[in-house]
Amino acid sequence: EVTRATAEKFADQGVNLNWLLTGEGPMLRGQGDGPGMEPQEGVLELTQLAVKVSAGDGALVLVEEEVGKFAIGETYFRKVVGVDPRQVVMVAVEGDSMLPTLSPNDLVMVSMIKPQKVVDGLWVVRLGATTLVKRVQVMPKNVLRVVSDNPAYQEFKMDMNEEQPDFELVGRVVWAPRLF
Repeated sequence: EVTRATAEKFADQGVNLNWLLTGEGPMLRGQGDGPGMEPQEGVLELTQLAVKVSAGDGALVLVEEEVGKFAIGETYFRKVVGVDPRQVVMVAVEGDSMLPTLSPNDLVMVSMIKPQKVVDGLWVVRLGATTLVKRVQVMPKNVLRVVSDNPAYQEFKMDMNEEQPDFELVGRVVWAPRLF
């Protein structure tokens, strides 16, 4: 359930309260339902892809088509997220391997910028033909420890000194719109 304080914060960023509480109507105040509507000033519209990243045994990536936009206040985004908004996408999580951090159907914001240096955190990784969201920890000697937050799933390690054709860091998870 959305608290009044949370609803007011979203409303301050231009979110239509009717949409927030009922899911009906346009997401942003001042937006119509038709195509070609201009985005509201001060609101970024981030691409949401049809890709689902698995927090489980793996999701086969078949398409990466755009399914919509995710609106977020520009001031909040720049202050809190701090990455180039043109380099992020929103994708849905499926599976339970990242519980309690991420739940099935959570949206996550993924920075697609290839980093100069890998940092610890949540990452979307490609393992063979599957795409996963996992916690990545940088270990000594350029080894990555890839962990699920749910202890029912086993971790694995990738030695990045060796060529890893079946493994890729696709992008870093930088934000998730969650209520706790």
